[in-house]
Amino acid sequence: MKSTDKPNRNLIIALDGPSGTGKSTTARLVAKKLGLTYIDTGAMYRGLTWKALSRGVPCTDEEALVRLFAETEIGFDERGNLLVDGISRAAEIRTPEVSANVSPCSVHPRVRERMVELQRKVAEARSSILDGRDVGTTVFPRADLKFYMVADTKVRAKRRFDELVAMGASTTLEEVEANLLERDRIDSSRAASPLRKAEDAEEIDTTGLTIEEQVDRIVRRAEVVRAGTTPKPQGNNMSKITYGDEETLKEIEAAESRFAGRAVEGEGVEQYFDTMNGLEVGKVVNGTVLKIDDQEVLVDVAFKSEGSIPRAEFKDMPDLKVGDVVEIYIEELEDDNGSLRLSKQRADFIRVWEKIRVAYENNEVVRGKLVRRIKGGVVVDLFGIEAFLPGSQIDLRQIPDINALIGQEFDLKVIKVNKARRNIVVSRRVVLEEERNK
Repeated sequence: MKSTDKPNRNLIIALDGPSGTGKSTTARLVAKKLGLTYIDTGAMYRGLTWKALSRGVPCTDEEALVRLFAETEIGFDERGNLLVDGISRAAEIRTPEVSANVSPCSVHPRVRERMVELQRKVAEARSSILDGRDVGTTVFPRADLKFYMVADTKVRAKRRFDELVAMGASTTLEEVEANLLERDRIDSSRAASPLRKAEDAEEIDTTGLTIEEQVDRIVRRAEVVRAGTTPKPQGNNMSKITYGDEETLKEIEAAESRFAGRAVEGEGVEQYFDTMNGLEVGKVVNGTVLKIDDQEVLVDVAFKSEGSIPRAEFKDMPDLKVGDVVEIYIEELEDDNGSLRLSKQRADFIRVWEKIRVAYENNEVVRGKLVRRIKGGVVVDLFGIEAFLPGSQIDLRQIPDINALIGQEFDLKVIKVNKARRNIVVSRRVVLEEERNK
């Protein structure tokens, strides 16, 4: 069995996405808050690219790059800065010339194969957060947590441009944007481990988020997982539903026009709560609490099959006691210790998703809390999951100060559910219009 097929004893967080989405800054701060080792996998490719350019090795020559790699030592110092042959090259690898050549140099399968081996070797010895383009899909497909960061292209370009200017580089915003788009094209279309979102990765759109908000979202998720260091099984798609984006805004009118007699875009969610004759991975079942301590909860799920769940996953049940029946999700039938691997958090997620689906199909009113402003609208806490409330859907008239509504709860209706893109869009305006027309 390959090393990547084994559950990780150390916490591994994968943070993927295109350039300029804030991966490196976010990863560094998350590492600092959680005491993890930060590994910038993109910097490792940049280090090889810088050396190839310095030696006059063409990025199109895979054989020459492989030979160069074999004689190159790539690592990091205690502050996380890249070392090439023992010398810090933190500034050199961020120049426009390296940025323009890193994708062509990294596209070769044999180069990526050797780099992935090195990345695993560096990370597996300790709890780490890695950022790159294929961490969650190739380097650590069974990472404990996976995130995929995206952002508007012009926002990404401005971030990278400001970074280059601060370093004294001579370039233009247009050149930076063109470089980003070309890198996106190369990285997404290459044959070897292309840039793409892992099926079980949580998407974070950083366009309207502060660095602090990005870091906090990842830290909160990591703290839950870290309580039991329970890795997620490969292929499980229990990722968090994220709020809408600008593309979603354009669909609001169409969603409203078919509101009275619409068909659900995300077809019915699997009936995880059916009564089962046996245990099966990916199912939600009832379990009985057998034992509780500060670290974990021991649960029996029938047939004298037991599994432990981190105590942190029961924070919404402060009065939990032995004998209580709880809904839990089966992650794995047998771990290295021969026990079930269970999760209450994922069972809660499935239940909430089902509640949202039913509300959408039956045109039911739901209660949501406005939590923060973002571009184009407001993020709403809907049963503990983030939904998107467009600015045009907050009221019947224009609201002069949307910030004044943050923290308040309102009756809403779900007007769009896109399961494939993990989007939920809600409207208060629809509720108000229906009340006015009664």
